[in-house]
Amino acid sequence: MYFVKKNEGINLEIIDLLIDKYFYGRFLEDERFSLNSSKLLMRDNFIDFLKKDFHNYFLVFDNSNNPCGLMFFKESIWDKEHFGYNVSVIDYVITVQNDYEKSKQITSILLKHFDDWCLDKKIKFVTFKIPSKDLAVIHEVENNKFLYIENWIYNSFDLRKYKSDNISKLRLRYADKSDENYMIEFSKGSFNSHRFHADKMIDINKADSLYEKWIRNAFDDPNQKIVVYDHGKTPSAFMIYRIVDFENYFNCKFAMWNMGLVNPDLKRMGIGYDFIRALFLLHKKEGIDMIDSGLSIRNIPSLNWHNKLNFKITSTLVTFHKWYK
Repeated sequence: MYFVKKNEGINLEIIDLLIDKYFYGRFLEDERFSLNSSKLLMRDNFIDFLKKDFHNYFLVFDNSNNPCGLMFFKESIWDKEHFGYNVSVIDYVITVQNDYEKSKQITSILLKHFDDWCLDKKIKFVTFKIPSKDLAVIHEVENNKFLYIENWIYNSFDLRKYKSDNISKLRLRYADKSDENYMIEFSKGSFNSHRFHADKMIDINKADSLYEKWIRNAFDDPNQKIVVYDHGKTPSAFMIYRIVDFENYFNCKFAMWNMGLVNPDLKRMGIGYDFIRALFLLHKKEGIDMIDSGLSIRNIPSLNWHNKLNFKITSTLVTFHKWYK
């Protein structure tokens, strides 16, 4: 017997009890970092969620009042403005991990309450990324009529071990507003293997324009950096990234790559490979220790050059979408 609370009943003790039994996700699966530090990062992320009015949660207890499941979710105003209908994002589902059937049952309860919330809020579209090792949650999500969309791979590169012998001679600079339209032009057709194009329920024009919107937002966002390589006098390669300080958790600073693009007319000239190697050197000058890079498993060219450059796969996610009539 279980009972559920919405946006009430949680405290740090409950968060710690749930996280203590959870072992999946980007940092928890990375053996280079201590499990305790990774769990502390997750704990702080959850605390941040609770401080934000737009985040919601469901909390499941058993009949002995023990917490055994948690879902964080939100209505995405940004996506609603872009797509023209109500969109929700599930950020986390955590269940007790000692029993597969019990985890499936708890996930089912959370999804039933989430369905009711979506119907009440007139949500049309839901997106959810799940650690691929969390099979109980994945299987129950499939039972709940979510559609498989893609596998997402997290790669990382440890710059602390990188020796810059034979480094690329490419010179890089930080972007300015005059570079924006070049990057938008390069983005056209570059993400056709990704999740928004993979879901045939999404209008193709909306999928295409989503990347343009992300690029324009990045140029206006002081928390994101954009680096450019000029081939001759023309911008020809870009990388959008954020610098995240994880000193308090892992004693290192990360560059989180968000989007990389190369002029399609120059892709077979090896510019992309040299651009990344030059970016390694720039990151070292910025005091970066680790690079974090995500990609769709269907993006074979990107996967190949990540392997060529000795990135390490740290974890994988499975993306699901759900549509309500």
